[in-house]
Amino acid sequence: MLFLACAFGKASFVEGLLQNNFNACVTNHHGETCLHAAAGYMYCRMAMMGTKLKVVQHLSKRSSREKAFERILQALTNVYPKILAATDNNGRTPLHSSAANILERFRFGEFHKRAVFFRFCIQSMIRRLLKLEAAGIFTRSEVLWIVKSPEYETGDTVLHMLARDRPYGFETLKFIIDLLFPGNLPYEKNKENKTVFNIAWETNADGALELFFSGRSEEPEQKHQEQQQQLLQQCYEGTNTYDDTVEGGEGGGKAGYGSLIGCESWSMCSSRNIHTHPTDGHWKQWGGGGGGGDKTKKLKRKI
Repeated sequence: MLFLACAFGKASFVEGLLQNNFNACVTNHHGETCLHAAAGYMYCRMAMMGTKLKVVQHLSKRSSREKAFERILQALTNVYPKILAATDNNGRTPLHSSAANILERFRFGEFHKRAVFFRFCIQSMIRRLLKLEAAGIFTRSEVLWIVKSPEYETGDTVLHMLARDRPYGFETLKFIIDLLFPGNLPYEKNKENKTVFNIAWETNADGALELFFSGRSEEPEQKHQEQQQQLLQQCYEGTNTYDDTVEGGEGGGKAGYGSLIGCESWSMCSSRNIHTHPTDGHWKQWGGGGGGGDKTKKLKRKI
């Protein structure tokens, strides 16, 4: 009963059941908790009620859904805070459940509203984790463990899943990174040996650079370049490498030797700059040494 109340967004009913000592740890046959139900199914159930039953049509509004989810989240975590860390039979946390709905939004109607709601769910759960950490219920390492917890089949964390979607996934990922990984990078790899940045780069290269580097303009230039090199190196692990010298433009000598690392869909990094413009089956690098100019040299990719 409590599971269904959470899935249908019946916040008052959930609060009443918990006050009457209903078990907040109850799960279904998939191992999903009541928070999985709210984080994964609530939009669908409330949208269905809003279209079929006039008496509860107000529940289909965005503000009503969000308020209901927050009340359910608060009620469940007041009784059982560790429900935020609970995993189902596939190793998915409630964060995974909401992220999956962002990725699968195009399979259903109102995909924009659906994505916005589940983005809100993830943000609410992250904020709740931080409040519980401040209250001494979770440690920072436990909070990070929840966020980095991999599902069994793919090894994806919620961060890997969000990196597959733009704009909603990227926006949510940015929110998490700013709160939990300021100045750091999540390097965990899934079973395909891909990091969060690998996947984000495949989804949208320009968006990935903006996602990971925006807001760092005040950092020392050397540190910023080191972080860029670290991220780009993640993309090129396991690919063929070769060295070449790129001519500088007029008024400049040769750019320094750098390891130009190519692959099928990404550009290369040089010893000075990072460029993301593969052109007609070739890599393109701007001259950068000795006051270099705009002259370029195309280098064929090695596959």
